[in-house]
Amino acid sequence: MSESGHSYEGCHTARGLDEYCLLLGFVPESGLRILDVGASAGTFAKEMAERFGDRVVVDSLDLFGGEDVTEGRIIFTGSDDQAVEYYPHRRIVGDMTQKQFKLPPESYDLVVSLYAIPTWVDDLNSTITALIKMAETLKVGGEIRLFPVWINNLGYLSGFGHPDNFLQVKKISERYGYSFSLEPVVDEKGALVEEKARRLVIKKSSREVPPAEELMKTSLLRRLLLLLKEELQKEGNFLL
Repeated sequence: MSESGHSYEGCHTARGLDEYCLLLGFVPESGLRILDVGASAGTFAKEMAERFGDRVVVDSLDLFGGEDVTEGRIIFTGSDDQAVEYYPHRRIVGDMTQKQFKLPPESYDLVVSLYAIPTWVDDLNSTITALIKMAETLKVGGEIRLFPVWINNLGYLSGFGHPDNFLQVKKISERYGYSFSLEPVVDEKGALVEEKARRLVIKKSSREVPPAEELMKTSLLRRLLLLLKEELQKEGNFLL
């Protein structure tokens, strides 16, 4: 349940390469290093390996795969005895929404998340934490591509809640060299794939990362002001 009191629908999918390309809006090419957040069984990494071999590296991160850890931990690699034959990639167990979770900085050209972040993150601070950690691990010139951001009938966004929260995070991030865009997703016939869902694309053009304290304080202030406004309006006071 989101802070608006409205739930957002989700979807269980095959999470294969074609689906990633369509919903996240990118063309796979040699030389990329990709982090897949919420990778589930790692089908995307498997199919990338089948197509590109070791010319592309996809690290699959998910909450499961071993015991919980606070640091990014490689569960298996292509050289590990436990590795499946098609896996020249790494499997990492961890949670991007946790402050103590860390991955090497500026390691990836592309960070993707399909039906994971911010789809299933209802707490705004956790969304901000995940975005900051994605930004930290992204190379300058790289991109973060996330789908879906659900938008309900009141305009609330999954992972962000009130649209003002999203606008404030966007505004602050842009001061630090990041561009934000919410894009409709259409199929090959030009039809919307999901009417109430958007793709979030964030591009990094600076080595700076927006301070978590600034993002979270601003977001908290906005939420407190909105709650105050709602309470005053309930009492018949419309001065705010």
